[in-house]
Amino acid sequence: MKTMSSNSFSPLTAQILKLVGVLLIFVFLLNLVTLLFPFQPLDRTWQISLATQMVEPGVILLVGLALIFVAYWISNSAGNTSVSRKAWLDLRFWAIFFSSLLGLLFLVLFPLHLSNISQASNQAVEQINQKAANDKTTLENQLNSPQAQLELQQQQAQLKAQIDELLKNEQQYNQVLQSNTVPQQLKDLLKESKANPKNIDQLVQQKLQDRLGTLRTTTLNQIQSRQAEAQRQAQQEAWRSSLRVVGTCLLLAIGYIAMSWMGLKSMGWLLPARR
Repeated sequence: MKTMSSNSFSPLTAQILKLVGVLLIFVFLLNLVTLLFPFQPLDRTWQISLATQMVEPGVILLVGLALIFVAYWISNSAGNTSVSRKAWLDLRFWAIFFSSLLGLLFLVLFPLHLSNISQASNQAVEQINQKAANDKTTLENQLNSPQAQLELQQQQAQLKAQIDELLKNEQQYNQVLQSNTVPQQLKDLLKESKANPKNIDQLVQQKLQDRLGTLRTTTLNQIQSRQAEAQRQAQQEAWRSSLRVVGTCLLLAIGYIAMSWMGLKSMGWLLPARR
């Protein structure tokens, strides 16, 4: 049996690679049209979304253009060189055109996306700080509201009545002091009230104010902790987006520009001028 030369497969291989490359270009164009709508070029969120979602289609188009150039290289290696008299009829012309256009596009997206991510991160931090400030204001309004003051007075009256009852009963008083379930603060309050019975109202009021201050401090600490965690997450998300999208845009820009330059050189459009 006769073995077929590998060159006999070159025309078919080149045609298949060109077909796949053209299909990938149309896939990119279809994805691009989908990403552009709704068209809001002045919206920062739209710009960030466009740059983020163009990374994968950009890689697809880069592969498609590379396949087209490989197809022409195979044809040239096999001796099947057919040069069109009109540049716009040559598939390589459109491959170089798309390479140059996409290289410029990703070169513009590189600093634009970096700036948008920085501004979006700063805006997110401002919103987090504003929410924390609103939570603090709401807390102070709740603690200083007439309803809160009324509840504080009721608690003060109930606590004073309990202390008066315990001070009148020595046995119950000793049982409370010896109990392990009664908080130490209440025991100290009982001892102070027995030592200064005339200052019971002042002692009870001071104890409740201290409890209120502890509640305020604990809640403020929780608000600040949530604020710091939200800021950290926003900054990490911005850093991840910058590293992934911006880095990929820069690499794609370099790849497209290099491909267009090599394409122009292969077509003889960058030959040095002769004297």
